[in-house]
Amino acid sequence: MASRQVHLGVRVVSDARAHHAIRAAWGTAAAALALAVLATGTASAAGQPVPPSAGAILSSSFSAVSAVPRSADAIAVGTIYGSSGRGRDLIEWWNGSKWTLMKSPAMPSSANGSLSGVWVVSKSDAWAGGYESTGSPLLHWNGRAWSFSPVSGTPAGTSISISAIEGSSASNIWAVGGIYGNSGQSTPVELHFDGTRWTAMEQGRSGLDLQSVAVVSPSLAWSVGGIYGNNGQSTPVVMKYNGTSWSALSTPVPKGAEVAAVSATGSIAWIVGCCSTNGPSTAAFAMVWTGSKWETQKVPTPSGHPWISTVLALPGGTAWVAGFVGSTKGESPFVDRFAKDKWTSSKLPATGHANGYISGMSGTGATNVWAVGAYWTGRICQSPTAPLAYDYKTSWVLTKTVAPSGAATAAVPHC
Repeated sequence: MASRQVHLGVRVVSDARAHHAIRAAWGTAAAALALAVLATGTASAAGQPVPPSAGAILSSSFSAVSAVPRSADAIAVGTIYGSSGRGRDLIEWWNGSKWTLMKSPAMPSSANGSLSGVWVVSKSDAWAGGYESTGSPLLHWNGRAWSFSPVSGTPAGTSISISAIEGSSASNIWAVGGIYGNSGQSTPVELHFDGTRWTAMEQGRSGLDLQSVAVVSPSLAWSVGGIYGNNGQSTPVVMKYNGTSWSALSTPVPKGAEVAAVSATGSIAWIVGCCSTNGPSTAAFAMVWTGSKWETQKVPTPSGHPWISTVLALPGGTAWVAGFVGSTKGESPFVDRFAKDKWTSSKLPATGHANGYISGMSGTGATNVWAVGAYWTGRICQSPTAPLAYDYKTSWVLTKTVAPSGAATAAVPHC
């Protein structure tokens, strides 16, 4: 796992849905996709200032988004990265017309923070997960403030990094990621929230890197990732939960491919991913579990080197996939929709910048969908990144995020 992660100061952060893509396909900008954030003194959604941190801001990016049920609101999370080499949590709230920075829990100035997943129950109940060097990897929003939420059942002397989080109700939420010991070696972990507390359910398969989770009901959930050898080659893994235990499923995903994300509704589940430079050559893929078998979809990805980093399954058979396509000129975000048994490519509004990607999607219905990620304000690895957020009602609209990015001449570290 460590060989495919982004170093933020002294800590390693995983953001596979985007980071794996660039590393696997081109290797030019791997570190920039999980850039962490240094918060500034901007007003938050709760009316409180976001505390300043030491160091000039270099970059910021979104990793995930969750639409708020029964509203036009959404919460997006990610990281802000500064010259101090430390990250800070990025949380923004969309109130139906604009984004506002939210205040994350206080951390020591020497700490690292980075958020990779978010799931919203309601306007007064939301969860976010990632890595916090001095606290729990899980944050809870109670309608007034974000706070760390403890996790029980973790081995002493270890830390947890969360890649994704999702639930089917306020009392059935799963978060997936890895447990790290002093050696830096990870083992996968599924955390479950029963409405009262979080409990760790460690899967003792060393090297298994869980990156995404989809929750349908208390008796049905999915998680995906890969087992990585010393040579970096991936063995794709798809896990299914039956209400009692997790088990691995056989899939037609070729060895060497990297499964980036899963999304499910009812008995239907979608998985997406792409290629790896290690092992057999593979292409971007999307597959759907029909309830009895896997079917490979022919997605109309743009020409070049496409990476499908995220997927959203909606009731009624509609699904969205998104990511970016790379070429000698850089990377550009794309979104495709599957509806009524056919695919259509979406036209995304231009960001005004040549390079960008999409790392997460969420939606509550056919006319309320979000896609988030980041764009480079200049050339890849030679400029900062800034958060990217598209809103779909009947067409895609580029929204104006508020997280700061660095000066136009600032180079991205570790790139």
